[in-house]
Amino acid sequence: LDFTSKEFIEKRGELLENYATAIESCFPVENKYEAGRLTEWKLNAGQKKLHKLWEHIRQWNWKKNADNPLIHKSVKDGPVRIIVLKDRSEGFSSYVQARYTLRAKVNDSYNVGVMAHLESVTQNILRKGAIYNNEWRGPPELNLKMKSSSDSEIEWVNYSRLVAATAGSKGMARSYTFHAVHGSEVAHFPSFTGFNAMLNTMPDWADVVLESTANGEGGYFHDTWQKALSFEEVVRIHMEGDEAAKDAWNGYFRLFFGWHENPKNRLEVSRETANHIRKTLTEDEIEYQKMFNLDIGQLAWRRHVIKTKCQGEPGMHPEDYFRQEYPAFAEEAFVGRGSRFFSIRGMATQQALLEHRGPPLLRCLLLPDVLPMATEGGAENLEIVEEPIAGHRYIASLDPAQGSGDDGDEAVIRVWDVTYTQRRAVAKWTSQNVESWEQADVLCILAELYGHAMTVWESNNHGQSVGFRMLQNQYNPMFRAMSHNKSNPSMMADLGVNMKGNSRTAALGALQKGVRDGTVALLDADAVKQYKSFKIINGKAQAPPGENDDYVMADAVAMYADEQTPHSPEVPRDTPEAREARDGECWQGIQRKVQRSEKKNRRVLGKAWLPRDARLPPRR
Repeated sequence: LDFTSKEFIEKRGELLENYATAIESCFPVENKYEAGRLTEWKLNAGQKKLHKLWEHIRQWNWKKNADNPLIHKSVKDGPVRIIVLKDRSEGFSSYVQARYTLRAKVNDSYNVGVMAHLESVTQNILRKGAIYNNEWRGPPELNLKMKSSSDSEIEWVNYSRLVAATAGSKGMARSYTFHAVHGSEVAHFPSFTGFNAMLNTMPDWADVVLESTANGEGGYFHDTWQKALSFEEVVRIHMEGDEAAKDAWNGYFRLFFGWHENPKNRLEVSRETANHIRKTLTEDEIEYQKMFNLDIGQLAWRRHVIKTKCQGEPGMHPEDYFRQEYPAFAEEAFVGRGSRFFSIRGMATQQALLEHRGPPLLRCLLLPDVLPMATEGGAENLEIVEEPIAGHRYIASLDPAQGSGDDGDEAVIRVWDVTYTQRRAVAKWTSQNVESWEQADVLCILAELYGHAMTVWESNNHGQSVGFRMLQNQYNPMFRAMSHNKSNPSMMADLGVNMKGNSRTAALGALQKGVRDGTVALLDADAVKQYKSFKIINGKAQAPPGENDDYVMADAVAMYADEQTPHSPEVPRDTPEAREARDGECWQGIQRKVQRSEKKNRRVLGKAWLPRDARLPPRR
């Protein structure tokens, strides 16, 4: 064939105009239930979802790269990096293989690398490549013949190749430059040495698709999924210029496909069986019905699969194994053998709330000794999601840190609107380099901005210096623990929440219940990430090694304070100072403007109240 002829180029252009149509018209597909029988290919629901995302990414890349003279026009739609989390047998591997085979047949020297977790799967991938080639049903002008084939490679006469290998095997070809890579069942790879060798040969514009069912938490696939983003999230962070989020993103686009999205995952049942299912619905099934509008046929299919295919997995309950192999939402897939502290369905709700949150009203750098300032490059440490509202009740909570930045611990302040049943996190401030006593100053700033919010903090460890500073600042109201020292009820030790023993259990329990019931809205990606990793390890609720729990602790003391505080009209809500902070210019509004009479503070705090020290710097 003359690959430079006008006819060949026109036919190739027509074929690549729409990959979905090209795949359906050029390739047959093997019948799932009759081995060896080829039928007409119609993309299923999962394959259509993957195709749609793939094309959106290409259009996004075209828009970004259009004016870049350093990128050749033939590769301006790359790179496409997709990670697919799926349930069993959705045909994603077949779609990816067909798309890559099509590109190899119509492009000179286009090398495709494929790696699977089992030798049998690797051979099946090569077998599909041979079928796609031998049973070509597209334009005859584009029907390239195979130049050679072996048990690990297919080569066409245009010098394009399909190279397949099994994860963990030795001898993976390192001499090729791969223009497309497909990892099948990546979560089950025993080793990633060969796979990384494939990735390291790729040019910057090349495509990568990783697809797999889950295999518990941790490992290459889970870590890659955690750092990937949905297409909508990527568009949002670019529109907002969120440099910190762009820096944390690994370049992969997420695609999740749940079992309920497949219209074939249902059973036809009799009226008697349907009535029996309705009468015996479990709490989980009722929750799934609410979340995904499942019908009786889908629930019947779920029960059947649990009973027939999910029994006997070591260390896992059949329903947990079903969630791993046939997840309904992404967080559920990684249930593994661990014990999560926060409800999986509750965290799925938090993820959905986050994705519909919209851009923050304000991002800036806020330090205790300088005016707030606009910054670039992810240096912002204050984010405001919702502005203060007159008459609303707020709680400002702090999980203090050492402030040196040496231990990786981060101070976190969260402002919660607790006016309604669903309590919302409306602002956050974080720092690794502000001393603990100065963290108290920032707590005052934000609490005063939000209508003299009640303040609360973790009182143990670095919380002692926070308590002293709050008294020096003469801020009120401050949360005082119910179980105070009876001999001296005004001792400073009663301020804040000691996150040890029963009070820690109660605080985390209040937060856990709020997530489960949907009565808290985290509205922050960093918080959601920490909540998902928070687990029960050796009988204690804590962050796993290498992870942090600063958001969890800050939010836990806030929920504890909210539940322990009577919602009385005496709590300050809309003072003249609060109106000044709320209604003034933004840069002026986020400054402390507290004017409280010493008489009232003494009455509220008793002996815990400390008179103003004249040696302290003047209040701004």
